[in-house]
Amino acid sequence: MEAFGKEAGQLKRPCLAEGTKFTVELLFKRTASEAAVKSVLDAVRLFGLLGGVGARSRRGWGSVQLLSLTEDGRPLSDVPTTAEAYARALKKLLPAGTTAARYSAFVGGTEGTHLRMVRPTKRLLDAIERKAADNGLSMLEALGAAMVWYRGWGHGGRIATGERMHWPSAKNFPSDHDWFRYGDQPQDFHPERIVFGLPHMYSKTDGVEPAEYSRRASPLLLHVVRLDGQYCGVATILHSDFLPPDENKVTLLHKGHTTTVVADPDFELLLNYLDFAPDGQGRLLEQVGPPILAGGL
Repeated sequence: MEAFGKEAGQLKRPCLAEGTKFTVELLFKRTASEAAVKSVLDAVRLFGLLGGVGARSRRGWGSVQLLSLTEDGRPLSDVPTTAEAYARALKKLLPAGTTAARYSAFVGGTEGTHLRMVRPTKRLLDAIERKAADNGLSMLEALGAAMVWYRGWGHGGRIATGERMHWPSAKNFPSDHDWFRYGDQPQDFHPERIVFGLPHMYSKTDGVEPAEYSRRASPLLLHVVRLDGQYCGVATILHSDFLPPDENKVTLLHKGHTTTVVADPDFELLLNYLDFAPDGQGRLLEQVGPPILAGGL
């Protein structure tokens, strides 16, 4: 999907249609230990609760939902179909306070992980001209619209999404806007919104990227799931080092000039997206039950 130009927003890659079902078969060696088998099955369960396939899966595209898990035709466990059972299943797989294996220099454990379920409020549904998020794509539309409204500056005081321009801009992140438009900011400045992931582009040539890498995947992961007969979103915020401590710099590209500064993003801005209420007049996303994980950010 292109970000700029005449093809912006158009799907350019093949994809799996919504509602596609598939089966994965796992074969274990006879010598596989019980612990090894359990670790693989737990990974399958977690993939079925939070996972996705394909591009943009961190923004909810390609969300998968486990329908059954069997061994030689026998059910291994109940598959959650309610929000309460879903939360219990995740808490069992991700007990608070445990530490994940550090498979990279900047991934930690659950102590700093925030995980909650959300659904669109009437205010957001009215804004996107829907009566309900009654399928996976409309739920994705709601999550995306809330993000555009929260992150976007808009034009002429209005936020645009598609052909609509009727949402009043909240004018969040004014320093980001002013940097791109005027370029006049303190020497150590970088846009606040880099916390959503890098590269963070304002045009084809202007934006922010890691100084030592090509990208930094977003610490905000979105997922869509159907529970209690309704679709809802699941948001996971992975609080960790934004970049490896000895390579924690980003390069700003602006009007042909480059500047390299230390990256110091605020992870609270990701939580603010989930709690965003334009003009303080009501949230766009409401929480479904208490947070599943409430690690400190």
